[in-house]
Amino acid sequence: MRDARQRLLDAGEVLIAEQGVAMVSLRQIAEAAGHRNTSAVAYHFGSKRALVQAIYADRMRAPDLRRQQLLAELDAAGRGDDLAALVGVFLRPLTETLESRGPSSWLRFLVNTIYGAQLAPELGADDSTAGIHELSERIGRHLEALPPSVRALRWDAFVRLVLHTLAAYEAAMAVDRVTAPLDVVVADLAEVLVALLRAPAASYAATASAVMAR
Repeated sequence: MRDARQRLLDAGEVLIAEQGVAMVSLRQIAEAAGHRNTSAVAYHFGSKRALVQAIYADRMRAPDLRRQQLLAELDAAGRGDDLAALVGVFLRPLTETLESRGPSSWLRFLVNTIYGAQLAPELGADDSTAGIHELSERIGRHLEALPPSVRALRWDAFVRLVLHTLAAYEAAMAVDRVTAPLDVVVADLAEVLVALLRAPAASYAATASAVMAR
């Protein structure tokens, strides 16, 4: 039998994925986890925010270790700076999670906490994201010709596209409405991501000038 703390993590992930952080109460999470004592979340974690951080750390640890393993394999093959390969390393642990966990709510949880509740700075500081930080540095080297503000926009667009695309696929899986195999979706997403990262800064400058001229 799973311990009380783990059941709260599991219930919190599902409810936050479905409803968002603001709409879920500690009482709902405790009841969904099978606790008669509705203050169980406060007892184990102290607050909803602390619970969110604990879910993130618990779920992120294994994929991040996998990401670090994949980076080490790239380095051993002499491909540690290959942009397309780095994009693949970013995606693969996320897609493996979708394939291996059965019914999943992890990607939707990420979207609702990082974007819905604006918790990205706090979550990103967690020590379970070393692989992501290493990846962002390596991918960032391919963006050095861009102005710093554009680099930040490009990385934000990259992460948003990954998470929202895979969260939408996860939601479709939950209701058995998948319209394409996951490997096809991921392969196409990878192509789009590489193109996004390689797009020249001139296109951004031209767009900005056109907007300002309106």
